[in-house]
Order: sequence, then structure tokens, then C-alpha cells
Amino acid sequence: MTQVQKKDMVKEYRTKGMEIRKTTDGEIVFINTELVSKKLIDIMVNLLNFNEEFNVGSSEGHGIYSVVFRDDGGPYYPSKDGEFIPVPWLFNEASKSLICNLRECVELAINQGISEEEGFENSEFLSSRVLTWQHILSGFLHEVHHAESFTDSYIELMKDEDRMEKEEKAADEFAFNMLIEAAKVMDLEMDLGPVEAVFNEIYERRLPELEAELSSVIAAGGENDKLDMFLTVQKVIEEEGMVWYMPDDKDEEKDVMFNTYREFLHYVSGDSEDWGSGPEPQKVVYNNGPQTAPGFGGVSYEYAPAEDTQPGYPAPEPEPHIAYVQPESNLDPVTFQAAIKTLYTKIANHIFANCAYNPMNGPGKDFFNTKSNVLMKIALEGPELNLVKGYVNDRGETHEAEGFIEGKFIDFANTLPGYELLLKKMDGTITRRKFIPQNPWKVNQAGAYSMTAQLAQNGAQILWVIDPDSAQKNFAVRVFNGRMESNNNGTWQEV
Repeated sequence: MTQVQKKDMVKEYRTKGMEIRKTTDGEIVFINTELVSKKLIDIMVNLLNFNEEFNVGSSEGHGIYSVVFRDDGGPYYPSKDGEFIPVPWLFNEASKSLICNLRECVELAINQGISEEEGFENSEFLSSRVLTWQHILSGFLHEVHHAESFTDSYIELMKDEDRMEKEEKAADEFAFNMLIEAAKVMDLEMDLGPVEAVFNEIYERRLPELEAELSSVIAAGGENDKLDMFLTVQKVIEEEGMVWYMPDDKDEEKDVMFNTYREFLHYVSGDSEDWGSGPEPQKVVYNNGPQTAPGFGGVSYEYAPAEDTQPGYPAPEPEPHIAYVQPESNLDPVTFQAAIKTLYTKIANHIFANCAYNPMNGPGKDFFNTKSNVLMKIALEGPELNLVKGYVNDRGETHEAEGFIEGKFIDFANTLPGYELLLKKMDGTITRRKFIPQNPWKVNQAGAYSMTAQLAQNGAQILWVIDPDSAQKNFAVRVFNGRMESNNNGTWQEV
């Protein structure tokens, strides 16, 4: 047997991408990120931050060190009769890791779609793709509940069958309620990304089997209305791109159809209140390569450390006493100053115009209606090409600026669009700058709106340019209503 043939017969167990993400309760490692979409990871991080309002444990932190995605059929868990069966999600308390079995999420979605057991009434009307998405999200939240519960009393819970049964029910309720509440304010729309390939493989295998099963039942003089309806509805759903389709046999106008996951969640919630139009769907950016860190394959990985800012807010209000110090550049001073001014105002215009700044949305609401536009590439021109060395994207990855830059969300809650750039100095060294829009609803320690927050509430567009590596963050430059200003002994003057 050749080495090539031998290798083809061996399953490979190597990490397929890794990402370190910060949450309000600490950093988490996401492993095998190439198997899922970036949006899914973003949603999970946002759900963990959102979970602060629903904390179920008494200990500090959420009790999660990592989230692992698998497409090899695992993990497995022993059933009551001792058999090891695949499960869609599993929380490993020893490593404090949440493990997702992507293949089982798909299999479970199809099986539940045709199930006639109690609790799965009308499941045939829901897209199997969307039900797969539902299992990924709800399973994640179910295990989040376990992680928090187990931080307090893991051994006691595992020894007590009655308490574990109650914990399972509580985790199910928690997951359902969290999805409903999050859907009101967050974009949870489906983005399976690479999981689409797993779904298609399993669905294309299962569909002929189910069709053959139905034909066999009919040939024997029997009937299986649910399976028949499932096959009919799923075909329409796949062709039309629906989320939910419940046809009415007598009147087509009474058919129930949903085209978004949010509509479906509103429907199953039983909530009669109007949820409004919902949050702006996020721009999808896929993970294009493996990202690993020392200790996980030996390849270095750069990520942004946690900031000392509160979720949803920029850094503390600037002190008006820091003198502006002009960075050096290998451009001549006049060209450099013009390039800085052009670059900073371009960034401000992109944030406030293309991200649709609207302070009148009110406290606790997104005040950028199309905030995801910050993730789009914007071109560098002329001297800017010499000035900008690189940028940090929304994944925390540092990239060379090859003719363009990308923005990011600079807060935990993904509400503030901003930029983090690496700029060249005259001696060739690099300095870092962050661009943070003023939060119009920021309050000071006394609970009052700051002066610049009040200006922003009245429509002022204020972008702070910060040196994050200085001891005082160096709030020396801002762009105020399209004008670049520097702080001169407490007085803001146009540059």
C-alpha cells in the first residue's frame, strides 16, 4: 500500500481554523471556525453578552473556555441503555467546552420534520435548513445554561437525577426565551455558510430514502400524511427560499408563509405585540483561512485584547488638556498633513453617511441604521497609500492595507462602527489609531449626559481619533461635523 493510499484511508483530526473572541465575561476560543460562518460566531458572542441580563449562575463568568465545531459525527453521549449515540451539542465540564455536532444538527432537523411524536406537531412546515440553524442556536444556548449552572454545583447535579431533569427543562426554556428576546433586537437570520455543504450532502441522501419509504407505504395500501406533507412542503420551501410554509387545502389566500427566521420566532412565541421592522441584517464576511494560536498547531495568531470600555460605549470622555503631537511620516510634512486630513474625514463621512447615523433612535437603540456597512472595503487614494500600513478587521485580524481598509465594530455589543488603523511614521515605525464615533446617549458617572453626548443628540457628528497605546488614550484629534480639529490647551481648533 502506498503512502498516498494509506493517507486517504485515515481520518484527519486537525483544527480547521481558530478564533479568540472577547465577551463581557472573558475571552473564548472558537475552534474549527472554517466549518461555520463568521456571522454564526458573531451571533454566539452577542448572545453571550446579551445573556448578562439572564444570568442563571451565582459564580463570576459564564463558565465557558471554548466552543468547538465538529463535522465528523461527534460528540457522542451514553444513552440510558448504555449505547453511545451522537448528540447535537455537548458541554464538557472538565474542559469547560461547548461542542457542536453539525452533522447531527442536520439529521435531527430532518428527523423532527417527519416525526409524529408529541411536541413536533406542524414541524413539517418549517424549512429543514432553518430547523438546522435553530438547533445550532438553541443547542448553544441550552449548553450555555448548563455551563452557568455547573459552575455552582456540577457534581451535586450529576449525582441527582431529579435535579438534572429539572436542569434540562430549565435549559430548554432558557434557550427558547433567549432566542425570542434576542430576535427582537438582534439579527439572527440564517447564515449556515460552510454548513450548507453538510446539509446538502445529508439532505440529498435522505430525500430519496424518504420518498422510497412513502412509496412503499402507499403501495402497501397505507398512508403517511405527515411524511407526504413534509416532502411536498420542503420542495416548495427549497424552490421559493421560504422559512415556513403551511398551505391551506381549501383557500390559497389562507396559506401561512414566513420568509424570515424572525417572523417564525414571532409566530411561535405567541406574542401579539408588534416587533417592528427589526434590526438591520449584518453583512456576511466568511472566514477564508485557518487562524491558529501558539499551543494549537504552533502557528501564531494575532487578536485584539479586551478593551477597558463598557459594552456599547466608546472609551471614556476625553480630557481637554492633552496637546496634539503630529505623528511623523516618510511623506513631506505638507503632503502628510493633507493625507491625514483627507483620510480622517473620509472615515468620518463613511461612518456617519454610509452607516446611516440617526441619534433620534433613542437610548438603548442602534443609532446607526446600517451599521454593517462599516465592514465594507473603502479604497485608499494618492498619499493615503503611503500613509496607511494596515488595519484590524472585525475578527481582530491584522491585515496589510493593499489599496483599501475595512472597518469593525469597536464595542462588545457590535453597535459602534469604527476603524483601527496602523499608520506609518517618518522613520518607518508604526503607530496605531482608533476611530470611535461619539455615543449620543453616553452618561457620565453622575448619570448625566456628557457635553459631547448632548451635541450628538442634537445631530452633531463627532468622531474621536485615539492613540490606544498612550497612557491616557490621547484624545487629541477629532472630526467634528466633517472638520478635523486638534486640541490646543483645552480649545478645539480646526486643522
